[in-house]
Amino acid sequence: MKKIILGILLLFFFAGCAPTTTERLHLPMLQTVPHVDLDRYLGTWYDIASFPQKFQRGCTASTALYTRRPDGEVDVLNRCRQGSLDGKLKSAQGRARVVDQATNAKLEVSFFRPFWGDYWIIDLGTGYEYAVVGHPSRDYLWILSRTPQLDRAVYDGILARLRAQGYEVERLNRTLQPESSSKGKSNICEVGRDQTCNDNPLISSLHGTCQTDHTCTCKSGFAKNPESGRCL
Repeated sequence: MKKIILGILLLFFFAGCAPTTTERLHLPMLQTVPHVDLDRYLGTWYDIASFPQKFQRGCTASTALYTRRPDGEVDVLNRCRQGSLDGKLKSAQGRARVVDQATNAKLEVSFFRPFWGDYWIIDLGTGYEYAVVGHPSRDYLWILSRTPQLDRAVYDGILARLRAQGYEVERLNRTLQPESSSKGKSNICEVGRDQTCNDNPLISSLHGTCQTDHTCTCKSGFAKNPESGRCL
């Protein structure tokens, strides 16, 4: 986790030492979505594609979990598997705050205060099924989905809108994620408790299966322990 935080800090430091894409191409200000319902935005997001960053090098099955804090800010938990889908789990904890109360589309994220980085929501599905996070420099970009896989037509539509905003989409790298089965399930669920697929999608006993409603059921041959809630 320390390496991830250090990489984020170095990224913010060196970002100020060279012209940004927005400056280099003389682009207008990046546009965000008109409004974000933060309560609907909370929960788990899967990283579908992003601009390469050192702190994400080697990451697969990358997810971000957002939960509301009592003070109104948002806790951030980023996780990934290193090298492969069953690789070592890496995580980084941070905090986000809204800086544009009129839209909730402009936030700042910090993994090590007092350093904060812009987190702008520039595209969002009508059902909050996908989101696109950008930066005013246009040098950072994440395409997120509520599911490990995103429909190709939806993805292509996102790319078209990003091009219209001046993003160099050829810089995107797809993130390796677990494949979803034909029944709309994904074998990333670990324990049988409800909300596991939202709260702990990568802590695995591999005895359960995530459903499309983000609940978890036990696989064949395993039963839910009524005390622990785990599939045993």
